[in-house]
Amino acid sequence: MKALFYADWCTIRETFARTVLVCAIVAVPMVAASYTDGSDAPGVFAATIVTVMPIFYFMLGLFGADEQAGWQEVRLALPVTPSSVVRARYAFLALAGLAAALVGTLCGLLTNVLFSAFAKLMVPRGVFTIAASALGVAAFGLAYMALLMPMAFKIGISKARVYFTLPFFIPLLLNVPPVRDAFAGMTSQLEHMSDAMGTPLPLLAAGFLVCVAVYLVSMRVSERVYAARDF
Repeated sequence: MKALFYADWCTIRETFARTVLVCAIVAVPMVAASYTDGSDAPGVFAATIVTVMPIFYFMLGLFGADEQAGWQEVRLALPVTPSSVVRARYAFLALAGLAAALVGTLCGLLTNVLFSAFAKLMVPRGVFTIAASALGVAAFGLAYMALLMPMAFKIGISKARVYFTLPFFIPLLLNVPPVRDAFAGMTSQLEHMSDAMGTPLPLLAAGFLVCVAVYLVSMRVSERVYAARDF
């Protein structure tokens, strides 16, 4: 397991800082364009962008390197089981997600400092809110990837790329009146529940647990499909 962790780390360590830097640069115009007045939270927005984007780059980079270097066949010659290979990849990506959330939190705090110092605006949201937002979007990003990784383990990232784009079309369903109305109704109910409880933390905690459950179920599915794969 340690060897598999180290192999994944060697794959992304040279691009880790560059990937985060690129995501931070991309976040600058997006945050600046979204900020309108002191009621907004640019730090939270910056933290979520810098957190979620690297997670997808890491996943694509790891699975892509497997195929380019033929590592997916070679590592099965090591004294490891297919289940160990899958669990190591899932665990590594989870840790990478936590690292991205930490970097995102720092970027969010720096964004608030810069907006307060140079724009002379009152910027709300403290450390806890920014960190919780970064951690929440990391959990969501990992859960999203969990829907795609079994396919990557089954047929490889090259063939699975077409499936990776399908979820991005889901937001288009919001243009359909029945779907839009149902989504608006669900959002309204969640807001009422949050107001009734006086805090959104229980709902956020429940959402986090759902993401964890999706991730673990996906890992079990990937273990089975990878063990049955014929290289």
